[in-house]
Amino acid sequence: MLVDREDHLAQLDQVLTAAAAQGARLATVAGPAASGKSTLVRNFTDRAAARGVTVLSTAVTAMDRTRPLRMLQRLVPGEPFGGEWADRLPLAVLEACVRRMPGPVVLVVDDAHDADEASLRCLFALVRQVREAPLLVLLAGRDDRGTGVPGLQIQPARDLLDRRIRIDPLPEAAVREFLAQRFGDETAARLAVRSHTVSGGNPRLLEGLAVDLDRNRVAASGEPMAGAGYREAVVHLIERCGPSTARIASGVAVLEEWATPCRLKRLLQMDADTVIAGIRQLNHAGILASGRFRHPTARKTVLAGMGEEQRAALHAGAAGILRDEHAPPIAIGRHLLAAERIEGGWEVEVLHDLAERAIDDGEPELALECLGLVARGSIDDLQQATTTAILARAEWRTDPPLAARRIPELADLMANGRLDEKRILDSASLLLWFGYDRVVADALARIDRTAATLPTKLLGQLRAAQAQLELAYPGTAVNRRPGTGPGVPADLDASAEPPEYEAATARTTALLARLRSGHPLPDLTTESEQLLSASTLLDEQTAAPTLTALTTLIATDRLSSAEFWCDVFIAEAVTARMASWQSLFTAARADIALRRGDLRRARADAQAALALASAAPSEVGIGWPLAVIAQVDTVTGHVEQAAEYLRVPVPGAVFRTPIGLYHLQARGRHLHATGHFQAALDDFEAIGRLVRQWQLDLPGLVPWRTDAAQTMLSLGHTSTARELAEEQLSLAGPAAITARASALRILAACSEPIQRPELLSEAVDILQNSGDQLELAHVVADFGRTQEELGHTAQARMMRCRAEYIAGQAGAERPLRVLFPPTGRGPARAVRSADEQAAELSRAERRVASLAARGYTNRQIAERLSVTVSTVEQHLTRVFRKLKVRSRTHLPVSLDHVG
Repeated sequence: MLVDREDHLAQLDQVLTAAAAQGARLATVAGPAASGKSTLVRNFTDRAAARGVTVLSTAVTAMDRTRPLRMLQRLVPGEPFGGEWADRLPLAVLEACVRRMPGPVVLVVDDAHDADEASLRCLFALVRQVREAPLLVLLAGRDDRGTGVPGLQIQPARDLLDRRIRIDPLPEAAVREFLAQRFGDETAARLAVRSHTVSGGNPRLLEGLAVDLDRNRVAASGEPMAGAGYREAVVHLIERCGPSTARIASGVAVLEEWATPCRLKRLLQMDADTVIAGIRQLNHAGILASGRFRHPTARKTVLAGMGEEQRAALHAGAAGILRDEHAPPIAIGRHLLAAERIEGGWEVEVLHDLAERAIDDGEPELALECLGLVARGSIDDLQQATTTAILARAEWRTDPPLAARRIPELADLMANGRLDEKRILDSASLLLWFGYDRVVADALARIDRTAATLPTKLLGQLRAAQAQLELAYPGTAVNRRPGTGPGVPADLDASAEPPEYEAATARTTALLARLRSGHPLPDLTTESEQLLSASTLLDEQTAAPTLTALTTLIATDRLSSAEFWCDVFIAEAVTARMASWQSLFTAARADIALRRGDLRRARADAQAALALASAAPSEVGIGWPLAVIAQVDTVTGHVEQAAEYLRVPVPGAVFRTPIGLYHLQARGRHLHATGHFQAALDDFEAIGRLVRQWQLDLPGLVPWRTDAAQTMLSLGHTSTARELAEEQLSLAGPAAITARASALRILAACSEPIQRPELLSEAVDILQNSGDQLELAHVVADFGRTQEELGHTAQARMMRCRAEYIAGQAGAERPLRVLFPPTGRGPARAVRSADEQAAELSRAERRVASLAARGYTNRQIAERLSVTVSTVEQHLTRVFRKLKVRSRTHLPVSLDHVG
């Protein structure tokens, strides 16, 4: 390849013309390895030979450097420069040879930097001896320092040299020209800049990139393809640079960003000048830029060219050097892994530290690799216990069943004091997942007794772990510092925390205190939103507080906000490889769907959560999706199927967590649905005892009072049912939509028929635009039954149709037919009545009334019909007047089939 070298050719032509006209000349062509010197000289000599010039040329090898006059023997073969002629003057032989040749003569020596000094001195003497002869001596050699070709710095060369030609790397414009000649202007424009950066303008590397591009014929991304052609060029260049420089390239490849002349000197046991010269040579050759590989493929090529023993020894040496300099564990550990061998001691500590950081960074496979190497070394009992603790955390991310089998051993290590403080705090979250709350509580209490001596970071972890234990297991006693814990003002609690843990732990503690002290629901909602908004990336320390805040939003009927945060943290759990947390947040989303009355979505999400949790069925989190599925199957009338899910074994520790409340609720509702009222009541009252004991008696968390009241009604205890419903109503307040509506429905059931419509109408109004649609179906069904008892048959039928429609939308027709059985007279008369009434409505009014009867809000109707909300309201006002009804609740569903 000859691009951007025309000026150099012109200079050589000029010096040849001067030699032919004025006598002997000496010229040099110098540049970095594989910079195109040989190509330039070859092009020049071909042109000269075509003009009748006599050309003698040779290429020197590194072995010629120690063999006197070897270069001359190769330049003028057949002449006696060695053997029995070695004692004769070589200059006379060389002069006689040159004078016999016709016309101008060009003597070319390529790779002159490897020539022996005797041959070079003879050539210099020849130029001086035949000064009048038409002779050009052209020496081409590697010049890595920019100071001239090594070996040509002796005095005769400096005195005689007529022309120095420096070959520099190709500029970007020349690279673009080269690519354009090979692949066209469009490809050249796209790849020129990056190709120049990768090759450093070195023609040999650029040619390798071109070969790869030609083979692949793909370059749409704008990234040149560093494939086999590029790798071959790298190998060729490093070989041309010589053994010492090749060794330096190996050192740079091993040390990567830590490669400095000082570290390379220690690693390679070479003198500083040689190291600096080698780095400069690799920089000039285009392999390195500022001492770093220009392209990762070049580094990989160098590493691949090393023997396994050499590579391992260099990595082990690099680890020792970086350890002496107190480099980060990740830098040291990666070298230990690459060396694939350790002895013990400090190496184990580094690998433990790297494994823990890898888990935190979402790279559990790297952690397992570290621990696998540790297992092959010589470790003591404490190091073995630490390895087990870290291994369990890594396996929890990659292989939950394997982690579950290791948990009893980990719990035993913690219970018997064989883990240090850091590993206890790191393992606390994992053991809580598997129900070892008492082991964790005892271990945290031991650490808390010496809290004054803990480093700041561990003290912060201790407080976070204590808060996490109290969130996950509200009934477990935790030894706390004086002046901290639930009920203490958040600012006081926060002031005692180390800065890096202050916000998260203080917010969590404050939220728990507010939950337990009966703060108004809007305050709890605000606190939860702030905690979620300020959450850092999901990890073992942040997940439990995050779930608590999320559960608070669910319990306060902030379902849309809760669903948004569920999606956020599900995505983060996927990224962090935390399948258990992904399962729990998916179960939370299923619970949200259940509370909305969206039974199909609830079951689908719960099944997904269960599939994730089933990988480690001994986790306490499995209780939540099982509870949701059992509730859905119970509501839809599949009671046998629900029973199967309730029979799935769950850890006993589940019932020491809030998740156990959901499981008790699901079991109680199933028992109620199958007529086991007293057993159902026992479960609901058990929920009540737990939430009061834990001081977490939120009306919307698990509405045990309305469940118990419903069962009391079935047992005939109306007065007790009323008391429970009234208590629920007083606690719920206006913000707890479903809890309030359910309480109103129970109160209506406890009242005389004439008193029920007002209570049920209020419940309908509460649920109409937001809330549990399944609960709405129950309320409307009760409303229909009440109307029937009051003798309003037509309205009762319309209510029944509406209830069945809403239930059908939720996927639960069967239970409503039990709660509101058909009268046997059929809906035909109601449909005819609706037809007669609808005749008075305009087409637009019928369309609006039809959608309203199906449960659409005014805004949804406006969007569906492409009209304003005001227009919808006006149509509905006229519809109510014409049909003589008070609200959309009384609209006949059969309007949907009119017009």
